[in-house]
Amino acid sequence: MRVIYHPAAEAEIIDVAQFYARRISGLEVEFLNAVDQAVAAILESPERWRIINADVRRYLMARFPFAIYYRVLPDGLRILTLKHHSRHSGTAASVAEFFSSGFNIAISNCSYAQSESDRGRREGTKIAEGEVP
Repeated sequence: MRVIYHPAAEAEIIDVAQFYARRISGLEVEFLNAVDQAVAAILESPERWRIINADVRRYLMARFPFAIYYRVLPDGLRILTLKHHSRHSGTAASVAEFFSSGFNIAISNCSYAQSESDRGRREGTKIAEGEVP
């Protein structure tokens, strides 16, 4: 199965890792490892976690206060976003609004090596705005 990261999800992962790096040396590595473990767990059983809206599912990370929102594709996963619990908490209606408000996009091939430490960690597919997958 392949994993496709939405650019917003990739940017959020990198921003959070940089935030943790400024707080405690090495914590960013633990965070990135936790994200990788979460995605691996999702890949093992993608339909195990709760549906939040239509076909969007949510995986709650154990150590870090984040949720990974994703869609199951016929040949893999599409990681839509990573949200902090306190910054993006709300009702199911607010989550539904987020995913229905222009969050439909299409995909084209690319790689997401964002930094020296992230190079090779994730290869995904870039998503072009304004197109429907």
